[in-house]
Amino acid sequence: MAAGARRGHVLFPGAELPVTLRRRRGARRSPIGRRVGGKAISHNTWIHRIARVAVRPLVGTAVTPNHLTTLRLATGLAAAGALAVGTSPWQDVGAAIFVVSLVLDRADGELARLAGKTSPWGNTYDLIADAA
Repeated sequence: MAAGARRGHVLFPGAELPVTLRRRRGARRSPIGRRVGGKAISHNTWIHRIARVAVRPLVGTAVTPNHLTTLRLATGLAAAGALAVGTSPWQDVGAAIFVVSLVLDRADGELARLAGKTSPWGNTYDLIADAA
């Protein structure tokens, strides 16, 4: 432990307390986060903010979160294929496609929350796409 630090004391702004200390202090769920396995997951990272801005025009259209999940699955597989080639230009292409895939992975959940289209099946489909 750092000099002068007490157990559970935040040493710098923005630092998180360990999960056990947050529970003991009665921490509540964040309105923009959820708990998975006892750990808080933020929905306010830079990639979430990019995705939130990108999907706002899609709210109220025929585009569903599952459409974005399918596109994310396709871009993830395309990134894996490009990276598997193993040569320099394809590695760069694969990395760029992977970043797009990451944004789409956040975008489907953001669209679901913004449009009020969350569903147990959508959550399961997202987890399946993540695993693939």
